[in-house]
Amino acid sequence: FLIFTSTPSGAKVFITEDNKENYVGNTPYQQKMLYGTYSYRLQTPLYHDEVGVVTVDNPRVIKDVALRPAFGSVEVTTNPSGATITVETDGRTFTSPCDITKLPSGTHTLTVTYPGYAISRNTVTITDGCVIPLNIELDARFAPITINTLAGATVKVNGEVLGKGSLVKQLDEGIYDVEVSMAQHRTVTRQIEVIANQPQTIEITPTPIYGSLDVVSTP
Repeated sequence: FLIFTSTPSGAKVFITEDNKENYVGNTPYQQKMLYGTYSYRLQTPLYHDEVGVVTVDNPRVIKDVALRPAFGSVEVTTNPSGATITVETDGRTFTSPCDITKLPSGTHTLTVTYPGYAISRNTVTITDGCVIPLNIELDARFAPITINTLAGATVKVNGEVLGKGSLVKQLDEGIYDVEVSMAQHRTVTRQIEVIANQPQTIEITPTPIYGSLDVVSTP
């Protein structure tokens, strides 16, 4: 008997006879063989093929093969944490901090996304059996906006009510319509541009609606 075992188990076994390589099964594997010398190859995903020669010269020949990993891993941390990380090569997604294991050796691109922050694309080169630490600082794409107005005035941004009276709100970069309204006051609207990491203070005060009253009396 010729017996093949491997680490990890389940590797495909190919044996060459008469100059022809044949797939014969998966490890652990055993087969009756005529005495002689045979070439073999073991193959499994994410590991290097292992090739060699084995001689069958007694009733029980055991060949134990340790396959060499053809992958590594990346330990990812982000600031802020909780970002979504996508491995472009295989589509797997993770949430930071995380360990991305069994990345095939070679170059990979990791896409990192987090609400309110710019998308970050990072290239890593994996070598066999390595563990790469990767810390990613995300670029904020928002700014704090302070809106000063009368107490009790309703503040809307792009039609959404944010609250009453003066307030501070973090807004993503872009163009916004700010509206402040109050009973017995004229509504005031203003368009603002939010630039990342540039705080702004806006004074918006509704004006009272005045009228006049003439009083005449006798006496």
